[in-house]
Amino acid sequence: MVEVQTEVIKGRIFVAQIVEDDIFHLNYFPDEFAIDSDFKEGHEAYNSIRNGRKMKIIIENGKYTVIDTSAREYLQNNKFEAIAAAVVMHSIGQRIIYNFYIKFRKQDHPIRAFKNFILAKEWLKKF
Repeated sequence: MVEVQTEVIKGRIFVAQIVEDDIFHLNYFPDEFAIDSDFKEGHEAYNSIRNGRKMKIIIENGKYTVIDTSAREYLQNNKFEAIAAAVVMHSIGQRIIYNFYIKFRKQDHPIRAFKNFILAKEWLKKF
C-alpha cells in the first residue's frame, strides 16, 4: 500500500490530487470553457504529483464544461503515462461517443468513460 499524498494542486479550472493509494483524480469544474493550457496544466499536475511512478487516473469532466479546438488537439497529441484511466462524463451521449472514439485510437493503457466517480474508481481497482 502506497501512502496517500495530501497535496492538492489547483489550476484555473480544476483541482488535482491523489485520492487513494495510486489513484490520481483530476476534477474539472462545471460550466467552464477549457483551452489547451488548462489540459497542459492538468498534465503537469499529474507529472509533478506522481513522483515518476505510473498511476491510475480519474479525469472528471465538469458538467456543462466545453473544450475548444486547441484543447482537443492538445489531448490528441499528449497522453498520460498511466496504468489505466477512467474518464467521468455526465452526459450519456458524450460517454457513448467517447467510448466509440477510443476503440479506434491507439492507447498505451486501458481507458473507459463512466457516468460517475464511484463507478470509475471501482473499475480502476481491477488494475
